[in-house]
Formats: sequence, structure tokens, C-alpha cells
Amino acid sequence: SAAQVADKLRQRAYEDTMADAVELCAEAQTGLDAILQRPSGERMVEIRSVIPTLQAAWSRRKAETIRTGYGRLDADAGGFERPSMVVIGARPSAGKTALALALCLQAARQDVPVLLVSLETTVRRIAERLTAMLCGHSVRSSTTAHPDEQAHRLRVTADKITGAAFYVVDQVHSRSLRELLATCRSLCRQHKIGLIAVDYLQLVSVDGKTENRTQEVTKISAALKDLAIRANAVVLALSQLHRGIAGHAPGLESLRESGAIEQDADMVILLHREELDETNEERTGAKDRRVAFMLAKNKDGPTFTETVQFNAPTMLFYPNTGTKDEPRRDCAIGMAEAELPF
Repeated sequence: SAAQVADKLRQRAYEDTMADAVELCAEAQTGLDAILQRPSGERMVEIRSVIPTLQAAWSRRKAETIRTGYGRLDADAGGFERPSMVVIGARPSAGKTALALALCLQAARQDVPVLLVSLETTVRRIAERLTAMLCGHSVRSSTTAHPDEQAHRLRVTADKITGAAFYVVDQVHSRSLRELLATCRSLCRQHKIGLIAVDYLQLVSVDGKTENRTQEVTKISAALKDLAIRANAVVLALSQLHRGIAGHAPGLESLRESGAIEQDADMVILLHREELDETNEERTGAKDRRVAFMLAKNKDGPTFTETVQFNAPTMLFYPNTGTKDEPRRDCAIGMAEAELPF
């Protein structure tokens, strides 16, 4: 081992005071080279022995892939493959949490146990948002509705998630990376979690000293990637984007505080609310927003950008179909058609 080589070198240096320094260095180098050239029985395999195993691996991978409910994402990217790290990046109010919830619901409907770690919002607020999505009424209208109507909406929501293994952890007051990882690992062992959503990455804090926030985010990103591999799960990491230039769509460079997020991610989805549409909404009170849906990174396939509709009251995304004034309401992203509120 390297320790044995170092001990031998130190012993020679003390015992043989006449030994030439260059000779000792050459001897040490020989020992280290022998370690580097030594084959590893655990890691070294003959590649031809792997080829026959590929078909079974492909079948297993297909069975474990999580469909997203977004036609083009499933068709072009093949859905979410396990294990992988998928990043959803957006500026505030562009809908990243809403999209994450829709994807979590879609996974739960495929009998994939889901864990949402919320660092920004309480469990009650998450439940209210799910109610809005599943019963078709805004959170605001539900809180002010007649008690009988409130009870009806809650029954509708409960019926639609009956049997779904959907767990939520509120870490609003404890955002430590160490605690987050411990919680996720424990729940993954107990419930065989297949999708872990973290909302959102920049709120995670790192224990111990680091030189700057970029190093911290690098450490967080690497830890989430490792979590995905060890748990054989999809880690859905939400991320803030830099503000950028008004009117310009974001790119991978817009991910805040670290290029490591882009590097570690197997897939990056960016959402961009069009500035023109934002102005129109303020003027007309429109409930639908046009949002650019960008698959900006896809490690094993093509990327694309297309416009989708985001219905703010119900927090649902829809493909940009139908007419400008009447978009189609029968195919919300991540939602089963039978469960649509419209």
C-alpha cells in the first residue's frame, strides 16, 4: 500500500544516512508505480463479459423509468431514468414548485414512492397547493368558500391521492445538508423512495467552514447526486436562476452560485416567464401565463424549447395547444386525464 511504501522510505532515510536522496526518491517512485499498475479485482472486468448483460439491464432500466406526463419530455428524453439528478431552474413565480408537484403526483400514480423535502414552505401550504391542482380551484377561493364546499373539495382531493405514497418533510426551520441527507436516507430505506424533490437547492446550508457560497453549493450538488445513486432514485433539485437581462431567456449559465449544478445534473429543465406576457397579465388580469419550457441539458438525448401555458390559480401547466384565448384543458402536464379539474 501507499502507507507501506512511505514507511519503508522513512525507515531507509533514517537508517542509511549515506543514502543518496535521488536514489531514495527513485525507489519510492518504483513502489508507487507498482501500486498504480496493480489490477483491481473489484473494478477490472473484461468488457466482452458485460455485453451479454446489457439486454437485462435495459429492461430493468425501462421498468424503473418514471414517466413525467409531459408528452415531449417522455418521447424525446425518455422520462426520468433512475438513478439521476434532474434540476428545475426558474426565477421566482415562474412555477418551479408547481411543476415539481405535478411531477411528484405523476410518479406517485405510477406506484413510485415520492418524498418532497420543503425548505421554503410548510406542509400545510404544500397540501393547499395540491388541493388547488386536484380540485381545480385556487387556494384563495377554497379558503373563503362555504364550509360545505370546502369539505367537498377536500374529499375530491383525498379521493384522487388515495393509495399514493407521497411523503412531505418540512425543513423550513432546519436546512442543514447533514440533516437533509440523514432524513432522506432513512426514509428511502423505510419506504423505498423512488423520487426525491428538494425545494430548493440554494436554501440548503452546509455545516462547517467553506471559503464561499459557490463551494457550498458545489458540495450540496455533489451530495444530492450521490444520494440519487445510492438510493437508486430520481433527485429533483429545484434551483433559483440569476435575474439576468430583462427579456432574455435564461441558459445553463443562469443557475445560481455554481457551475457544479450544471455539471452534476443528468437533466436540466429551465422555466422562463415571458416578460411581455407578464405585462399583459398585469393589464388584463389574465390567469394564463406563457412560459418557455426548456430542456436545456439531456445527457443521453436531444434538448428542446417550447412554450407552455401556466394557469396560476390552479398551478397547472398545459401544452400550448388550442387557441390563444381558449387553450386546451384536457392534458395538464403531469396530470392523469381522469383527474383533471376542468
